[in-house]
Amino acid sequence: MTTLQIMGTRLKLLRNERRIYQREMADLLKVTQAHYQKIESGKINIPTLTLYTLARYFGVSTDYLLGLSDERPAPPEWPFWAPQMPESHQNEKPLAEKNCLTEES
Repeated sequence: MTTLQIMGTRLKLLRNERRIYQREMADLLKVTQAHYQKIESGKINIPTLTLYTLARYFGVSTDYLLGLSDERPAPPEWPFWAPQMPESHQNEKPLAEKNCLTEES
């Protein structure tokens, strides 16, 4: 498997774990859905800043995405795995609407 294929496989796994659509990922990266599909299928290379954005968004290292490391944090308990969102967070925006990079980052 090539580095691009490993990255694509890992991105798809992370996206599916969090129940995020390809369209939402494309919007986050400001690319078309077709372009994002090519990233996940390992057909195209991505810029360094896109790799950084994806790693920050999913809470993993760039080494993990590139297949240089198999270490990654455990999947979050909430909001992705809990059957219901805690009451204290019900008015929070969905994760896909949050931009993982801010001026303060």
